[in-house]
Amino acid sequence: MKNLKSFVNTQFLCVSKLLRFCFAVALFSVSSYALSTPLPVFIDQNLQTCFDEMAALNNWQEAEDVDILRCPDRNIEFVDSLEVLINLIELDLSGNSLNNGQSFNNINFSQGT
Repeated sequence: MKNLKSFVNTQFLCVSKLLRFCFAVALFSVSSYALSTPLPVFIDQNLQTCFDEMAALNNWQEAEDVDILRCPDRNIEFVDSLEVLINLIELDLSGNSLNNGQSFNNINFSQGT
């Protein structure tokens, strides 16, 4: 009986350590995934179309991949969700009629080198 109790305790300890290891790996995987931001979805369909074209051309997978966004003369009226593009260093919206009084104060543009 003593051997069985020792065996059960040993098996429980191994399972316990394995579960903690699995939990730690799962937690690491979840936290690594949480560090990326999905590509934004824009209200303005013309901005969305331009963004989608540039995303395909540049193989952007997440918002952190976007460093340049050039959408001149695309009939864009509303600009939103640019604040998630944290690595954006160049933005060209020239020739568009931005009607929503968009303030760019909340956007932190990086300095290009």
